Formats: sequence, C-alpha cells, structure tokens
Amino acid sequence: MARNTGSSFALLVERLSRGRLGSQVRSMLFSRFPFLLGILSLMAVGLSGCILCPVVEEQPSTHVLPTVSVATKGAKLKNLGRQQILVASPIPLSGVFDTDRVAIKIKDTEIRFLSGVRWADHFPSLLQRSIIRALESTGQIYAIRSHTRLSSDFRLITEIYNFEYRPNQKTCLVNLSVKIAKKNTGEVIRSQQFISEIPVEESSNSSIIHGIGKALREVLTDMTRWVLKSL
Repeated sequence: MARNTGSSFALLVERLSRGRLGSQVRSMLFSRFPFLLGILSLMAVGLSGCILCPVVEEQPSTHVLPTVSVATKGAKLKNLGRQQILVASPIPLSGVFDTDRVAIKIKDTEIRFLSGVRWADHFPSLLQRSIIRALESTGQIYAIRSHTRLSSDFRLITEIYNFEYRPNQKTCLVNLSVKIAKKNTGEVIRSQQFISEIPVEESSNSSIIHGIGKALREVLTDMTRWVLKSL
C-alpha cells in the first residue's frame, strides 16, 4: 500500500514539475502555494522510502538446562571403585522433543511450541549433558562417557516421555524412563520412571522455563541417587 501511495505522489510531483498539467495551472498553483511542491516532494520521498525500511525481527531467547549437583553425603552407597557408565543420547518418544523448541501440550492430541524461545542446542543433546553433569557431581563414579566407542561397564538409556508446559493444568511436566543395562550383553538390570510436575502461576516465558528447570532438577536428583544405588 505504501508503494502505491508513494508512487502516486511521485507521479504527481513529476507531472507538476514537467508541465504535464499545463504551464498556466502550474504557475497559478505554485504562485499561490509556494510551499506545495516542497510538501509533495517530501511526502513522495517519505512514503516511497518506507518500502526500503528494514524490518527488524525479534530474535528468540535461548536457554540451557540447569546444572544439577547431587549431594551424596550420608547416603548409603556401594563402593563403585573404577566402574564406568556410558550415558547414551536420550531417546525422544515424540518428534516434538527431537528439536530445539520448547513444547506446550494443549491436550493429548495437540502440541504447540512456545513462541520466542529456543533451547540452546538440540534438546536430547542438552539433556544428555545435564545427566552426565548430575552423575559426575557425586564423585562416586570413576568415569562417565557419552561416546559409544569408549569402554564402559554399564549403559544408561533414557527415554523422554514428557518435557513440556501444560497451560490447562498450569504445570510443567518432566517424565523420563531410565534403564541401566550391562554394556557387553545389553541385559537390562534396572529400570525406573522419574516424574516431576511443577505448578506455574504465570504463563510468561521466563516462568515456564523456570518451572521446567525446577522439574528437571527433581528428576535428575532422584535419578542420580537411584543410579548410584543400582550399580
């Protein structure tokens, strides 16, 4: 619309200045209204110039998952010695968790994404690093490896069931299914599901991200203590 309006003014100024309306009409207009040409010129330039103005799009904010440190002082744990555990990349059971987007579950059959927000990396990769940091924070395991080519005694398999904000319930839900398997044989020796649902009073992006982070802290704390007791 701005392009058409600007072009019309520009055409009018051109016709006035080149005499297409007739010298008599032009002389009468500009003698009585000497400022008319200047106004028309400025309007034509201003309006036509609007189409050249850059449109600045707001960049989405990026977020990482919280660092979880798990205290084990006073807990009755086995002497794990030099055992090593491999933390496999978490498996998203839905494609909505296989992205860098924050999921919003409207209902069982409808999932959307939180506008203006991104995870800082592919989500399963972020979650894998958070699990590794939580286990390492205990100081109870000799080494934790995330690469399948490195030697290990056990393999930690995580499946992502839920990692989302639920606006109808006003909660953030984290639901992970975890299995411990022997690295050499693949035999699953332990399995457990970890769930945390945190109420969120406000629907702002920052409140949602904070709620998801709080739910994850609870899940990773429980999961880490369970892993140490299971090995």
